[in-house]
Amino acid sequence: MSVVFYGRKKCGYVILVRPQPDRPLILSEGIDKGLAAAQIAGGVDDPMPAIALRSAEARGCRGEPAADQRIDCLGGQYQGSD
Repeated sequence: MSVVFYGRKKCGYVILVRPQPDRPLILSEGIDKGLAAAQIAGGVDDPMPAIALRSAEARGCRGEPAADQRIDCLGGQYQGSD
């Protein structure tokens, strides 16, 4: 399995479930947390789009995929954001 980082070193991310502009996007700090949240939110057959950021500080960096709504799973707090 190969992992591709997008963005700069400080603001990079890994795509876990391919983003779709018309669906919410889960932002996580870890791959395991992001995949779990994607399956819980969307189900195993249709997981919600998710990316894993390189660090919590990467939140808000330019270059993240477009999404109507972002679900923040960083820092142990789960909160939706528009």
